[in-house]
Amino acid sequence: MEPFTLHKPDIIENGVIYSCPHSGTFFPDDFLNSINVDLEVLLKSGDSFVDQLFADVTQAGSPLFANTYGRSYLDSSRAENELDMTMFSGMKIAKNARISDKTSRGFGLIAQKTYDGQQIYSQKLPFAEAEKRLKNIYRPVHQALQGLILEIHQQHGYSCLVDCHSMPSFDFIGLRFIHQRQPDVILGNCFNKSCDAELSEYIARFFHKAGLSVSFNTPYAGGFNTSHYGNPSVGQHAIQIELNRALYMDEDNLTLSPDFPELRLLIKQLSQNLNQDIKAILDP
Repeated sequence: MEPFTLHKPDIIENGVIYSCPHSGTFFPDDFLNSINVDLEVLLKSGDSFVDQLFADVTQAGSPLFANTYGRSYLDSSRAENELDMTMFSGMKIAKNARISDKTSRGFGLIAQKTYDGQQIYSQKLPFAEAEKRLKNIYRPVHQALQGLILEIHQQHGYSCLVDCHSMPSFDFIGLRFIHQRQPDVILGNCFNKSCDAELSEYIARFFHKAGLSVSFNTPYAGGFNTSHYGNPSVGQHAIQIELNRALYMDEDNLTLSPDFPELRLLIKQLSQNLNQDIKAILDP
């Protein structure tokens, strides 16, 4: 199975790249046969249908990069060293392994837990398994994504990675606020470090005009992709879009709602507006 799919328009008209790191749904059989949880629970840990929501961006002259594997198998929006080494056996001395906040909660590069806190594995994994996933999935994904960003930056004089995600309609962080309603959209720009402020506000205004509630950076300021590929000082911008799943799907049954086509059209309009306006925003 290829680790990602890349959909390109006939002509790349702008420097915007849309990436869906958590929309993948493929899990190898040997993995599914060795874990403690049901496939449906794993799928609820991912960003269901987000690649479909953003499928029309190619019509606005932008490429769409989508991961194939489910995020519970490997989460490419993590640093390569965000591994909890207590998960593994038979390992060599870990190189610069670190316990980040996400890793400590069980959501590292290779997840220990599902979104609702269930342990995925009943025993330790051979460290060779982590190395295999890094070699076959993580590194090819980032090699291709980084290459695409550099190519587009050279062509257009700037790049903007739009990292596309979805979030539960309730705030589940740490399962502390499970009944607290989320905004419709949360934009993450690493607290104004990964993306031009005017471009960030442009995207926020777009969603506001559509009647959606929008907030910035809390609790999703941007993952590894946003911080790693966002460097506005050299014309490389990255912003994360988190869309409330209640806008387009039934979260319990993992099925699309009748509102899906309307949100997909809205995303298409955003991509068309950015195609028209982004150059002027970044180079007024």
